[in-house]
Amino acid sequence: MQLLPDINEAATISDVRQFFEVEVERIARIAHEDMGGLKSPTMSDMPRSETFGNSVETRLNKQIEARMLFDKIKTAISFIKYPYRQILETRYIDGMNWLDMGSQFQYSSRQLMRKRDLAFLYFADTFEEVHDFHIYQ
Repeated sequence: MQLLPDINEAATISDVRQFFEVEVERIARIAHEDMGGLKSPTMSDMPRSETFGNSVETRLNKQIEARMLFDKIKTAISFIKYPYRQILETRYIDGMNWLDMGSQFQYSSRQLMRKRDLAFLYFADTFEEVHDFHIYQ
């Protein structure tokens, strides 16, 4: 008996990669957070900067929602085990290129890409209660 449905790993990996390469940095900007803040869980308080204009409440709500999402991303990453968490942090938070990462982790390009893909799958699992990136077969 299978308890969990089968997932399409390639499609799931693609969705999570798109999320990390495009959306995470934008969420951090909207939340007025530093990408480095994804590395260590901390309590965040209300927005740090003043907002002005006619739609203050709308912009403030958007910023608060982004900050809550940012904190959920941080928590999800914290539940991923070594070395997979470090691969996500090094690439998508620190911005290190793949060549330098291969040297740092002492992995071939192929090993690094496979571990990155596994990290994406692990993130999809840990982030599932917020958003389900899994593509089911």
